[in-house]
Amino acid sequence: MGVRKITKVYFVVAIGLIVLVSKQFSSNHNEYDNEYDPVDPRYLSSKDTISNDLYAVINTPKMGTGGLVATGVTNECRKAGVSEGELLQFDCPDGHTVLRTHNIDIGSTAVQSYRKDNPEGQCLIVTAIRDPAYWLPSMFLQSLGANLFEESSGGCNLDEWPSKETLLYDFRKYVQNNFDLAFSVIPALLNEFGGGGLNEQFKIMDTNGGYSLLGPAPPQSMVAGCKLLFLRMEQSDSWPAILADVAPTVQFVHGISREEQCPNLTEHFRALTDNVMTSAEKFSIYQGGNEYVREWLDAYGYLNASKRQSKDIYAVINTGKMGTGGLTSTALYRGCAGAESNVKELSIHTCPNGQTVFRTHKFMIGSKAIQEHRENNPEGQCLIVTAIRDPRSWFPSKFLQSLGAAKFVESSGGCNIDEWPSKEALVSEFREYVHNSFNPALSSAIPGLLGEFGGGGLKEQFKIMDKNGGYSLLGPAPPQSPVAGCNLLFLRMEQSNQWPDIFRQIAPELQFAKGLARKDDCPILSEHIKAVTDYEMTTEEKYSIYEKGDDFAVEWLDAYGYMNEDPLKVPSIA
Repeated sequence: MGVRKITKVYFVVAIGLIVLVSKQFSSNHNEYDNEYDPVDPRYLSSKDTISNDLYAVINTPKMGTGGLVATGVTNECRKAGVSEGELLQFDCPDGHTVLRTHNIDIGSTAVQSYRKDNPEGQCLIVTAIRDPAYWLPSMFLQSLGANLFEESSGGCNLDEWPSKETLLYDFRKYVQNNFDLAFSVIPALLNEFGGGGLNEQFKIMDTNGGYSLLGPAPPQSMVAGCKLLFLRMEQSDSWPAILADVAPTVQFVHGISREEQCPNLTEHFRALTDNVMTSAEKFSIYQGGNEYVREWLDAYGYLNASKRQSKDIYAVINTGKMGTGGLTSTALYRGCAGAESNVKELSIHTCPNGQTVFRTHKFMIGSKAIQEHRENNPEGQCLIVTAIRDPRSWFPSKFLQSLGAAKFVESSGGCNIDEWPSKEALVSEFREYVHNSFNPALSSAIPGLLGEFGGGGLKEQFKIMDKNGGYSLLGPAPPQSPVAGCNLLFLRMEQSNQWPDIFRQIAPELQFAKGLARKDDCPILSEHIKAVTDYEMTTEEKYSIYEKGDDFAVEWLDAYGYMNEDPLKVPSIA
């Protein structure tokens, strides 16, 4: 490749990477990963050694440090110095020295001190960079503590891990932290070697197949005389060949992945690595980062995905009068516009970022629309939202809807109290309505959704909602489902005051928008509306409703204890 061969042992100090001394070594290097003890740079010494070469891994955490260090540390190499500071040193039989640190100041000071006493030795510093889409999950898992991944220490115990949903929620909170301090290594190294910016380095890496070789550093540099090997983790399969060319006495060793440490936790790990950040989450990370963090994100085109036409779906497949308006408005932020729909009972909106919003009261219609969309856009995310409501408040709301929307639109001549019957007459109409017209639409959404997601019955779902504070999250739906890959957020209206927090947890890019109640549409009719919502049905009326219902309706009534003599206390939501 036109690179001068370095044939001796190297001392590589990597900030966040380990300083590796190049030497052919045995394959059993991973034992060092959990046994490194830090040493103070003041204790670095080359006394009584044969070779004075230095291999230093100065690297950002979770960017390949373990493998890069193991590459230079053979079984014969031994830790040196004292357990102090953030630096590890290994002295090897042939005299070469390996250093490892994530701290640029400590690393450069250690290299300077070593080179001052050993100016004739060769010095190779190694560092790497990684795609943020993989680095963020890796950093989060590291933040949970090493013991969780060490079987000998009681780790790798699935029973002690949170659910995948909780883990993903914790991850989403974690990534909003400031990562400026973690990114002090690369910009400082590039400055010492005159490497310019990441865009310039990425062009060189593209040409070379995943690496850039810089140096030697100038005399005024703290790492004067050293060379810098800058690697890109996305081409790590080429690292053995790269090291064979740049440092032929070193044989690259792969580090151990989390999946290899704890195979039984693979699904938990994949829940994080397969998660696609929302535009809002990415932008929050971008805004919170320093200049270099933003340069790193730009170099990987991290925000480009949010600028491209999104393939994501937000679908409200919901029973009428169970919060449909607010749930739909939650996704229709400024700029979303209605799109043509060839299906009468399906509304479609498209948003500036390309997200599609579906709204329907019928599962069959909604699932077909989702299936067609996802066949053409399988990479997009999909969230289906539905809700359930206490029959004591749902029946009045359905009755008021049956009177016609115009009665509640002031601009259409509605909200005119003179055209309304008395409160007594209105209650009489309500009683007749629930006696004669039990709406079959009640079973048009929830039963089909629970069937596709294997959610069991309402009793089972209510237990989950009781535990979670008013919601259940199911999915993804299996491959054979028409809504394959989608998740289902099942909400209970009696905890609608918790919906803003629930959305912040499940879909943080969305901000819940509460729909308007009838009394908000027509304040002048509040007393009429209250007369209906406050009416308590007789046992005979309830039994009549119960007998007319299908299996799901009966299950719904039972779940809310509708036939109980002592009814539940629920808010009147019209």
